[in-house]
This record gives sequence, structure tokens and C-alpha cells, in this order.
Amino acid sequence: KIRALADELRKAGAVVDDITVYHTRAAGGPRPDLAGVDAVTFASSSSVRNFVEGGPVPQNAKVVCIGPITANTARDYGLEVMEVAGRYSEDGLVAALIAAFGR
Repeated sequence: KIRALADELRKAGAVVDDITVYHTRAAGGPRPDLAGVDAVTFASSSSVRNFVEGGPVPQNAKVVCIGPITANTARDYGLEVMEVAGRYSEDGLVAALIAAFGR
């Protein structure tokens, strides 16, 4: 989607520089045992993809996402999303995590 924005800006005559500010990578190696984990939070679609490629979400763990795009990616991977942050920030993610546990 970001690529599409840059392409449209270029078509409109803008000069657009693509600058990578961060890159999410899979950790590699075996994932530690996550049995007993109560929640898994995702702050980007790439974190969902990397996590799911590394193994399943722990049974009974609540899935909480920072925003609707990340939540849609999680759903595309078959995860049941319990909460989505209303504000797409760390504070919003924490609030959504608290809401997932009904506190």
C-alpha cells in the first residue's frame, strides 16, 4: 500500500525517495516453548507473518493487534483477534490488551 502511494505521488509529479527506516525479520531458530502464554500482541502485519511462520499461537492465548490492518492480517492467517487498539500506538495496544482481559 505504501508503494501504491509513492507511485501515485510520482504520477502527480512529486519526487519521492524510498527510505527504509526499519525492517522486521524473523528471529530464526526454534521458538521457545510458549505454553502458558496468556496473550500475543502484534504491532505490524510482518510481525504476524513472522510469528505464524515460526509456529502456532499458543492455545487459549488472546490475540491483540495495534490496528485494523494488522488485525486483518492476523485474521487472514486464521487467528481470532480479541481486541484491536483504538489508538494505533503503544499506549493504545496496552489499553486493548487490558480490555481483552476485561480489567
